[in-house]
Amino acid sequence: MSDPMDKEEKTPLNESATNEPEDEMIDSKAKFLNGGKNLDEPQVAIEVGSNDDAVSFTGLGKEELMKYADDPFWKKVRIILLVLFWVGWVAMLVAAIVIIVLAPRCPYRPDQKWYDKETVYQVYPRSFKDSTKKSANNANPVGAGLGDLAGLQSKMEYIKDLGMKVIYINSFYETADADVGLDWTDHKKVHPALGTMEEFDKLRKDTKKTEVRLILDYIPNHTSKNHTWFQRKSAYDNTKSAWTYDTTRKQCYLHQLHDSEPDLNLENTKVKQELEGILRFWLDKGVDGFHIIGAEYLYENVSAGEQKNQKRNVEIIKEWKKVLETYNTKPGKEKALIVTVKNPSDAKMYYSGGNGATLVRIQPLSNNMTNSLAGKILEQSAMMTGIKTGWMYGDQDMSRLASSVPAENVNAMLTLQMLLPGVPFNYYGDEISMTNNDAAETNPADQAKPSRSPFRTPMQWTDDFNNNGGFSMLKPWLPLNQTDIKEHNVETQNAYLNDYTSLKVVKKLVKLRAKESFQWGDLKMYMEDDLLMFTRKAEGFSGYLVVLNLGNTGKTEKFYDTTGVSKSVKLVFHSMEDSEKEIDLSKNSLYLKPNDAVVLQYE
Repeated sequence: MSDPMDKEEKTPLNESATNEPEDEMIDSKAKFLNGGKNLDEPQVAIEVGSNDDAVSFTGLGKEELMKYADDPFWKKVRIILLVLFWVGWVAMLVAAIVIIVLAPRCPYRPDQKWYDKETVYQVYPRSFKDSTKKSANNANPVGAGLGDLAGLQSKMEYIKDLGMKVIYINSFYETADADVGLDWTDHKKVHPALGTMEEFDKLRKDTKKTEVRLILDYIPNHTSKNHTWFQRKSAYDNTKSAWTYDTTRKQCYLHQLHDSEPDLNLENTKVKQELEGILRFWLDKGVDGFHIIGAEYLYENVSAGEQKNQKRNVEIIKEWKKVLETYNTKPGKEKALIVTVKNPSDAKMYYSGGNGATLVRIQPLSNNMTNSLAGKILEQSAMMTGIKTGWMYGDQDMSRLASSVPAENVNAMLTLQMLLPGVPFNYYGDEISMTNNDAAETNPADQAKPSRSPFRTPMQWTDDFNNNGGFSMLKPWLPLNQTDIKEHNVETQNAYLNDYTSLKVVKKLVKLRAKESFQWGDLKMYMEDDLLMFTRKAEGFSGYLVVLNLGNTGKTEKFYDTTGVSKSVKLVFHSMEDSEKEIDLSKNSLYLKPNDAVVLQYE
């Protein structure tokens, strides 16, 4: 019996079926290749030939190609194309060089920090704004009649409206109240009458939102004699005025300022560590800088009778500055350390080529130079060359601007302060021309001689003397100036139809000061009798000529002969009237009345 499988094997294949694909693949070649990313998978490459009826192209042979290559026509074509390529390439290169050389360059802009360019508003917190409300039983609550941190925060919009982006707050720390805030008992606590730490945190949060910087007082020279740090000292010669005998301890203690404020011993390592801790405490809360109170008195040489401006003062300031630098974590986070000197000749030492204090404040009206006011400013500006300068006219310890110069001279002095190189420090109330109030001299809390209370009277928000000028709902801790308040208050100075008040002048000057040439431009100063003139010019930007008539008679000048500015200028600021106009100084001179200040723009 035959096997069915044998039949299947013996069955002949269909030749027509098998030959047809064979014919189709006769001109094809298949290759199996290894390779690719996966070596385990073979790859197939197939070359397909053409059928007899397909079109084929085999190209030119070498001999035929060389015939064309040697042909004169094609040689010319190649040469022409080569020439055109190189001409075009050279032309593009020349054009690029011409554009680089002739195109206007981007003007130089220095890397300015916030403390290089902003205007500072200084607040004495006890006198700025009282937030305390009347109690139901008419009893005086804590802080009655005192300005406080909450009151300051309620007036933040006013400071922002001025255009000032740095607030410097004088001491609000816990004190024994023997020296109105400076005889501190705890540098890390808020005085209960001035607010709470929570209110400070709210204030700092508010300033951060609006990119307003915050500077605080730092008081490392002394503390209150009621402080637990009050060091026992050996008895020295009690004939020196800086030593006071303490009846409790039966010893003398050194104080270079108020007798309630014994000097700290900065030779003591633990004291220095505690002072550094104070800096870090406030830096951790986001404070941007500090003003060192009493920087000139930090160290003393008692045996030599030298109690001011020791070289070691600068060394410890450098140590504190290093602490601040550890918080400079990124651009915009820079911290500032500021000192004030009474004599500009000491500024160079404290600045120490930029390694000491970040900037040094001076008061150009307070020293005893014999020059005219114009000459005094010229001399002091020269002394401050190369030093970051803070210009101040007054503060909590010295006379206000409007009491230091004639009232009609205030606008000119504000112009000078705002437009000189450096940082203006505006003491609260100077922008409304507040004057000293001698009626405040009898303040029992102020034991300094002479009294400093006349410089610290409450901010005058309105002209309503009977309602405490808008400062407080309660009796103010210091009396307001009844004769001064009618004209020199915020409401009146901001009012319509009251043009060119000192408040409006300050606002204009803050905006003008933002111009590049006033920010970092070179300074050139000139003086002619009582005319003080200076130019500010940054390369690539418009220049400005500032002219102040600090004398008692009018002056007529062309100015370009004296200062070298162009004959065609634009009047962009006038301290006495609102006017902007083009002026051709080759045709007409410029007349300045006494106490006038003008700013001329030139190219």
